[in-house]
Amino acid sequence: MAAVEHIASVDPRAKAARVRGAMLIVSLVDGREVRVPIRWFPRLLAGSAAARANLQITEGGRAIRWPDLDEDIGVEPLLATAR
Repeated sequence: MAAVEHIASVDPRAKAARVRGAMLIVSLVDGREVRVPIRWFPRLLAGSAAARANLQITEGGRAIRWPDLDEDIGVEPLLATAR
């Protein structure tokens, strides 16, 4: 049961994000880092390096927004897809 409590207490909020090469890298407030390929997100894949770099952490860390690309990605779904 302790393992379940530990999982429930994990905080899936982003403190930083960046696109490096072909990967979206998200640093979480709980110390984890999530890496997923940008090919999963066609707008990111098609965007310029400058547009990919222009991102905002929104919703208190629960989402990432790229205003130049009109792209919003939730942090919690990233955790599910990265497993």
